[in-house]
Amino acid sequence: MARDVEGLRQHLGLPFIDLLGHSNGGAIAISFAEQFPKSCRRLVLVDSQLLGFDGSDATHAILAKRHDDPRYSEAVSNFRSATTAFDDVSFTNWLISFFPLYFYDPEANAQKMADTLDLPIRAWCAEKQWAIDRRPSAAQVDQLSLITAKTLIVVGEDDFITPVPVSERIRDCIRNSRLKVLSACGHVPWIEQPTLFFKEVSSFLKVPLEDEKDR
Repeated sequence: MARDVEGLRQHLGLPFIDLLGHSNGGAIAISFAEQFPKSCRRLVLVDSQLLGFDGSDATHAILAKRHDDPRYSEAVSNFRSATTAFDDVSFTNWLISFFPLYFYDPEANAQKMADTLDLPIRAWCAEKQWAIDRRPSAAQVDQLSLITAKTLIVVGEDDFITPVPVSERIRDCIRNSRLKVLSACGHVPWIEQPTLFFKEVSSFLKVPLEDEKDR
């Protein structure tokens, strides 16, 4: 998929691109910036996945904290019950059953996000993605130092699925990167903290890079 992005850049005749990726899309954006550093000028990683890095301790801590919270308790149980039904409807129902976990305030924001989804979610796509992501060859941590793009990392403080330690590891390994942690925010910051999120991203994209100042 990273090679597809590079193919599109070449097809459009662009010398480089600024790329934003969210969640697993962040992992794709990382792979693009690792494989094609000269093609990526700016990189924005939003609650990004990092293949090969284990953030499960932080995830389990958040789940344990939410277990007795009535806003999340049922969703925690549903998340922990792995699905074996990989038809589209059953998979979609399982995913929606723990949807509140993705939000700091699920009562205010979960439905807003659900309304943007094209349902049902394709089960085969998730199944193949998980299988590929588990391959040792997919690991990205050791190649983060290859990224030369100026990088903004944004993560919700209450993100359970790609928790803050994942973004901290990305920040620590990419030179010329900056991490912004948004409070009262889960996995979908443009839904829960839209003003702060868009301000942060817009400001980052508008600041001229050093080589641009000389043109």
